[in-house]
Amino acid sequence: MWWFVGLVLIMVLVLVYGDRQGLMKYGKLSSKRHLELNGHAYYLESTRFETEEEAYYKTFKVVQDVGSWGKPLEMKYELYDCSVFVYQFENYTVGVKYKRDERAIQLLKSKAPISIADFEEDHRLTFVQ
Repeated sequence: MWWFVGLVLIMVLVLVYGDRQGLMKYGKLSSKRHLELNGHAYYLESTRFETEEEAYYKTFKVVQDVGSWGKPLEMKYELYDCSVFVYQFENYTVGVKYKRDERAIQLLKSKAPISIADFEEDHRLTFVQ
């Protein structure tokens, strides 16, 4: 009987605390949440790093990972400092942003297809918060 209670307790703990890894496999996951901006549903995830250099380097690893999710219909990036990348896929759009001052990377994924122009407006709003 006690083994059954222990097994159920372990299963509950795994369900509650087991899903700590997000879409980004680098850095320490600091937050993940679902939100709505301008009528569009999103999943937002943030990871933090020990140094600015590590965060900057891992930004390109995250962008490479996102690019391997499928064939993008369109891609746009910030040429000046390579801190924002946006991929538009058939079923969703993904933005990756390197936040130098916080030594963090944020990933914003739409839950439905959305144009890059609409996504960028929502993306800008999200990273201001």
